[in-house]
Amino acid sequence: MYRDPEEGLAALLGLGGPMQDRLTATVVAAWRERLRASAAGGAERAAEGAAEGDEGDAEGAAAVAGVRPALHAALYGRVTAALRAWTGRPDLRVGLTMISEAQRPALTSDADGIAVELPLGWLIDVWAKGLCTFWGRFCLAAAPAEAGWAEAGWVLSTVSPDLGPPRPISVGNPPAD
Repeated sequence: MYRDPEEGLAALLGLGGPMQDRLTATVVAAWRERLRASAAGGAERAAEGAAEGDEGDAEGAAAVAGVRPALHAALYGRVTAALRAWTGRPDLRVGLTMISEAQRPALTSDADGIAVELPLGWLIDVWAKGLCTFWGRFCLAAAPAEAGWAEAGWVLSTVSPDLGPPRPISVGNPPAD
């Protein structure tokens, strides 16, 4: 048994492979919800005229601001690895802007390499599902299809290797084992 909870967490992360990926996805999902709640709360407080000195809101905002660099780093590392594998360029320079869930993801070429704009949720919706590339295309977003299409299919927003505009791909769910 570990005396310090962080020792236990470090041991879990040291397992690697699927366990580490699942743990990462779980932590990101929790932070995604906190970011959503923080954004919703900020909009609500602005609409209502927030009272000064609201310490609970200030603590929540400070927690989100304090962890944002780590969330950006988690997203950057996985996006960069996926883009380098997709392009076959291990030295590809990647510029990442972490956007809000309400913004549209984008991938463009720039003078130094590739510039990508993705929300933190990309880690849950795309990376954790193994959808970084699909049919030779880079996946910017994945969402359940509207009801009625193959009962619970998915729509992927993807970019071709020529970095043209995103195009949707509709797919069904994998067969149940």
